[in-house]
Amino acid sequence: MFSSYQHFRDACKAYIYSCHEFLSYYNSATEALRADHICYKCGIAGEFEKMRALLEDSAVSEYFHQTFISERRIAYFKLRDALQATAKRADVGYVELADKKPGKSKIDSSRFHHIEIYPEVKKEYNYWVERLKRDGRDIALKEQAHHTTWDITLANGFILRFGKTPLIQKIIAGMQ
Repeated sequence: MFSSYQHFRDACKAYIYSCHEFLSYYNSATEALRADHICYKCGIAGEFEKMRALLEDSAVSEYFHQTFISERRIAYFKLRDALQATAKRADVGYVELADKKPGKSKIDSSRFHHIEIYPEVKKEYNYWVERLKRDGRDIALKEQAHHTTWDITLANGFILRFGKTPLIQKIIAGMQ
């Protein structure tokens, strides 16, 4: 659990750096992947409410949306100030907060789970999937009820989740 928003931002830095390194390797002037959001998964009862209160503060986020996905609460926050990386395309402007999975009696570890990335040009999605496979990346299809992604496991064990579009587009589409 984080004692302040600054503590949360500081804890993100290693993951933002991992994402920056990955994107810097692949991005060029003509083809690019972008960071969308970082996901923090709550592992204990009550943590979701405390983290949500920390992140929904008007000094921290412009807005947030909460919904149920796979039987648990998910909140999505638009940060006032992006979590900064050295390369602009790796800046993270959103936080996904996931509640503890329902029905789990044991305590899960609370943790940063993934950063979701997407292609700047949507039609290049299949190109990027094939390129990542061809490059020998540890990439696995992740089919879920709400959307399908590819998980890229980095050397440090952190996941970059590759989707077609930013998550906010899926949220807006689900509201209509």
